[in-house]
Amino acid sequence: MKTAIFPSYFHGKCQRNGVDPPGCPNPDCPVVCGTPGSLVHFFPKLRSIAFNYTRTTMQRLCSPGNEAYDRSEHAVVQAAARPHGYRDERRRVPWFEYAVTGAGGELARSAAQGRNLSYAQKRDDESVKKGFEKIMKQTTVLLEEACGGRASEDGKALPKCSWEGSMKSYILTFP
Repeated sequence: MKTAIFPSYFHGKCQRNGVDPPGCPNPDCPVVCGTPGSLVHFFPKLRSIAFNYTRTTMQRLCSPGNEAYDRSEHAVVQAAARPHGYRDERRRVPWFEYAVTGAGGELARSAAQGRNLSYAQKRDDESVKKGFEKIMKQTTVLLEEACGGRASEDGKALPKCSWEGSMKSYILTFP
């Protein structure tokens, strides 16, 4: 987050030759630099940078192919594979029960033909993985909804994730 804010947009001090320009330090500095006053003045831009960085990070972490996603997916698949004996929980139907009920016609044919019946487990695991991926793809949309809309440099953007008053007060505590 630090490198997304500094120096990508905000940078350095407003000093010129080691001297503060007239009016500095200014708690509402209209010059893009790295002073607290500049961060306060350009708060919508700061908020937009922070939100976009957070959204991009969440998108990366919630996509297949990274360690966090893979470990989470594995844990969900393992949890789905455990038999559930508690009331009101989804109960996993064993392959033989699935085949016997007629719902697993393909499995019943496989069993009759002597094929590997671990296919049901593999197919169920793939279904869980696809469901997990579908849910995880929604994180950035859910983040935008939770924050009240899309990120922009509009002063009214992301009203549920702004904390503008308290953030500006906090920013101004820095020298």
